[in-house]
Amino acid sequence: MEIKIENDKENKLMNRREIEFVAEYADKTPSRDEIKNEIVHKLALNADTTFVVKIGQGFGIKSSSVLVYSYPNKESAAKVPEYIKKRHEAKQKNEGEAQAAPEAAPEKEEKKEKGQENETAGKPEEKTEQ
Repeated sequence: MEIKIENDKENKLMNRREIEFVAEYADKTPSRDEIKNEIVHKLALNADTTFVVKIGQGFGIKSSSVLVYSYPNKESAAKVPEYIKKRHEAKQKNEGEAQAAPEAAPEKEEKKEKGQENETAGKPEEKTEQ
């Protein structure tokens, strides 16, 4: 992924850095987490206080316009709206569940097989007309 920064300004009123850039990529659209990691590494930002606010993409275009807010400390980052925080937290929770899911997968398959047997056992046989 290649990043081209279009606008990087300091918002002193909100005590944050607002970064607008274009992310160009060859394959699928990168996830919010991948974009965040890339900009954090490129600009040496703190990952805990950096939030991807907006990702805009046109149809069939292999680039996205992105808006990121980066705060200097956690106290300032508390100003971030809850819905943006939830976007970033949801990704981390899903990764934790994904690691636990392979262990629970065989149980689900067994239940599914038992459920199919029960469904066929309770139905009367269909009569065909002759």
